[in-house]
Amino acid sequence: DGEGGLSKRSVQYHHRILSQALKHAVYPYKLISKNPCRNVNAPSPKQSDPTALSLEEANKLLDNLKSNYPLYTLIYTALYTGLRRGELLALRWKDIDLDNNRLFVRRSVNEIRGEGLVYKEPKNSISKRTVDFDEDVGKILKFHSKKQFKYYKQEEIVFLRKDGSIIRPDYVTKRFKKEVKKIGKEKCRFHDLRHTHASWLLQLGENPKVIQERLGHHDVSITLNIYSHVIPSMQKSAVKKLKNKKNQSDGYKMATKLIE
Repeated sequence: DGEGGLSKRSVQYHHRILSQALKHAVYPYKLISKNPCRNVNAPSPKQSDPTALSLEEANKLLDNLKSNYPLYTLIYTALYTGLRRGELLALRWKDIDLDNNRLFVRRSVNEIRGEGLVYKEPKNSISKRTVDFDEDVGKILKFHSKKQFKYYKQEEIVFLRKDGSIIRPDYVTKRFKKEVKKIGKEKCRFHDLRHTHASWLLQLGENPKVIQERLGHHDVSITLNIYSHVIPSMQKSAVKKLKNKKNQSDGYKMATKLIE
């Protein structure tokens, strides 16, 4: 997610590439006698369960940011769209359709040492997507645009500082850590706003396929794997819904009489 160095999956990928290169150096090129990567175990890509905020915690976080409308709007939009940090910071006004309450993820931004801010298109067509949002998000974005700009250009970046300068990804990470610490959620990362969005939708019974498309995951199995910890509570909810439906049926009434 671009926070705190490379992920275990990225390290595993680099290990695989380096191992293959050194394998060819042994044979057929015979540049070295043995592949040193064979004695180094790549880390497991398994990740711990994501941290999701409750609705009360999210509201408390937002209340603390009311005086900082650029950061408030950024976090509010992250909570209710599930976009990644780089996707949010790369949004331009032409990527947002305020008339129809939707936005288009067309690119992402990351800061690379020695190169600065680098904007690029998503790696795959799934990540390049349309994300709908509710009327409240639309109102906040409209307020943000009026507060930030008298006349904004379509190419203009949506999320800027109050003075109009670029908001850097690292600033968002550091500032977010300070803010969540105030509400007692020290281990929560900015990326966990994305996890919060998905967890809320799953708890409301939304189809995982819809959530996958909103998040831009390559496959629905990725979504289910990441949020497997939410499934048990969903199952309990499903059983209650099924019981309520069953209680309304004539067949259930007949079965109850047989038991009695």
